[in-house]
Amino acid sequence: MNPVHKIDVVANDLLAGITLKADLILANILAEVLVPLIPQLDSALAPHGQVLLSGIYYDKVDTIKTDLTAAGFTIVGVNTLGDWAAIIAQRAADEDDDA
Repeated sequence: MNPVHKIDVVANDLLAGITLKADLILANILAEVLVPLIPQLDSALAPHGQVLLSGIYYDKVDTIKTDLTAAGFTIVGVNTLGDWAAIIAQRAADEDDDA
């Protein structure tokens, strides 16, 4: 229904082998998949990049927030709809990012 003409689909193991630096990484999947993804996020994000993680059941929100913070991310916001949540976090800037 969307006017998309070409989509490349590639099987991968989370962010393994991804060399591009993204301004935004979006993942809408259960927390059990997000937890092992979190340590890979920083290397795939541009300076000041953000992640939007959604599909998080309410009882896993604190776990995801704790793991993001431990990985050096700042929680920017949490949005909820019923029992589901989305977390927005920003990559910590390196000291020389602003130089």
